[in-house]
Amino acid sequence: MVKIDDIEDEIKKCRSISTDNKTVTYDLSNIDFSDVKKTTRALAKILFNNDINSWISKNGKDLTVTPNYKIEIIINDENKMKIKKIEKDFKKYLGFDDIESKYIDDIQSAVHNSTDPVSVLFLGIWAFVFQHSQNKSAEKQYIIGIMDSIMKNIEIV
Repeated sequence: MVKIDDIEDEIKKCRSISTDNKTVTYDLSNIDFSDVKKTTRALAKILFNNDINSWISKNGKDLTVTPNYKIEIIINDENKMKIKKIEKDFKKYLGFDDIESKYIDDIQSAVHNSTDPVSVLFLGIWAFVFQHSQNKSAEKQYIIGIMDSIMKNIEIV
């Protein structure tokens, strides 16, 4: 059984930067995708740690995504079919959870209305619970917006 650390090491070796620094290429055409979920999870971790994380910055109360290069992932046709089957998982692995856990305070600051004790007294507990639910939904939408900005700069070829 292949360990995820070994897969990550193999993926790291496949990373190259174009001479103009405008494209980072991961040539994964020779990577074993027999355990597609494990390999995809490893790829997502490498992408987030080596590339995507540097694109995200705090701008006042908001997080901004400012990619300064494109990412090109080269995968053979057989493995593209495997990844296609778990595309939603790939996007999730690609950083949704990482962004949420690393930037949760900034996300909450950007989307939440302040809910002080006086508001709770006037609005009542049900309104407070409803507001909390709305805030969670807004957090998710905020992260989806960040992910959309990220995905525009990643191409699987």
